[in-house]
Amino acid sequence: NMLFEALPKPFKDLYNHKCKYHVNDDNSITFYPSPFLKNDKIATKKLDKELFIDSNQLKYFKEKLNISELEGVDDWNCNIIKKSDNYHGFIRAIEIAFFQHYPISIKPSDLWLLILQGIAFHVNKNSEKLRDKYVYHKSKKSLEVIRQGFIKGSKKNDYNSVINEFIEQIDKNTIPDTVKLLKNDFTTSNNIDDIATKLCIMDICQCYFSYRMIIGCGFPSITLNGIKDDWINLYKKCEELLNTKVDGKFSEKWKLSLLPVLNEFINVYNCKIDCVFWNSMIKRGGFMSGILRDRNKDARDVYERDHYCGWINVFFPYLFSGNTDIIENDACVPYSMNQDYVYPQRSKTFCMNDDNNNSDNIDIESAISFPSRHGARVSSLPIGLSQAPVVCIDLNTNQTYDLIFAAGFTGVQQDDRTLTISPQVGWFIGQKEKKII
Repeated sequence: NMLFEALPKPFKDLYNHKCKYHVNDDNSITFYPSPFLKNDKIATKKLDKELFIDSNQLKYFKEKLNISELEGVDDWNCNIIKKSDNYHGFIRAIEIAFFQHYPISIKPSDLWLLILQGIAFHVNKNSEKLRDKYVYHKSKKSLEVIRQGFIKGSKKNDYNSVINEFIEQIDKNTIPDTVKLLKNDFTTSNNIDDIATKLCIMDICQCYFSYRMIIGCGFPSITLNGIKDDWINLYKKCEELLNTKVDGKFSEKWKLSLLPVLNEFINVYNCKIDCVFWNSMIKRGGFMSGILRDRNKDARDVYERDHYCGWINVFFPYLFSGNTDIIENDACVPYSMNQDYVYPQRSKTFCMNDDNNNSDNIDIESAISFPSRHGARVSSLPIGLSQAPVVCIDLNTNQTYDLIFAAGFTGVQQDDRTLTISPQVGWFIGQKEKKII
């Protein structure tokens, strides 16, 4: 006890899971989970930005989705932060904020989109097994949207209305309340969030429907946006989704990992902020940031390890193995002390010894070894997009085009005044490249 009382306040706060916070005028909550991060270590530089349509990010998406031409985008003038070494917008946002010491802002709809994308992987992998949870019909039903005023390639084409009409048709042809459950209905959601979620619904349902469009006739502090009820709603919707729209084995496994993490977002609004938990969102190669290093390695070597640990893995039940194979994420496991930031340099800080020199409180060995053996490799992560194939029939030219409707995390935003980082949600429409036989 005397040793503990002699520790600096930041150490005691971290040990006791205490954290400063304040409620903003819009009822969002900003809290400060890293007491060791002094003001002179907090980033003050604006990061370089580029137009999304001119970015390496879009080039990467076009390559991954086999897109030759861009047909539409949520905002042709949208700016995103220039690329890092990861193209998943949500992962990049928390990575930049955490490792470069920028504030971060997260909305309920961001996590809902991540969850739906995980559901989409599972449903598309097990479509026949899950068919009776979504539709009554057999095989694929064709859904069609007609836009006589559309001109292929025009920036004036209203793809928002096209996506909304597809969702209306999906709603009419699925089990009652399926679309209602999947929809984004949080107070912080904007039109782009709404459209991105609807495109994810199209992704989830693409094994049961074909889509055709006929034309010619995209942590210094953490701010949780929204009101408490939004985050409770997120939790309940996720629980209902897993209880009713996926098989029991997958449901029970993911609920054990996902729901406790979502509950921590609610706990923030109950003034129960666990700063150890929030600092455990993401790790690279089992270390907290590039500042921490192996004694025999350069900090850059540590920073560039090729996998992510931390509870962010609970939002990724599936990963890629190679270019196309989908595998389960072994790191999508319940949050535990093994995912906390405990490493040799601070082991004495966190472990209080009794008179017989016996360690207590934290399993240091497990906490150190777990991250170094587990985590999602950067190359195996999903690209953060939902996609739905749409056949476009141009009655003017009597030609048929294969389009990809894509939406999700298209990059990273930064507030010019506060420098706060947040994931950019967007959508775009592209024409698939024709394969040469």
